[in-house]
Amino acid sequence: MPGENPKTVIVTGAASGIGFACVQGLLAAGHRVCAADLQPVPAQQLPTDPTRFLQIRADVADDADCRTVVARTVDALASRTA
Repeated sequence: MPGENPKTVIVTGAASGIGFACVQGLLAAGHRVCAADLQPVPAQQLPTDPTRFLQIRADVADDADCRTVVARTVDALASRTA
């Protein structure tokens, strides 16, 4: 059961479509999620728990943006427990 062993997950393309559905499903399953996209993620449709959800505007084609996403995710979410 994922809720018993929550993971920290980075979802790219998180603002719409499959990426957004993944964010919703992962949060519902009890995981900590960083949603990365160039467009704003419709966070009003998601739980607003800052210990489990982080939104970052980033271009995953850019190496520096990718490093920033990982670093911010680790700082904000990876050391937390659900």
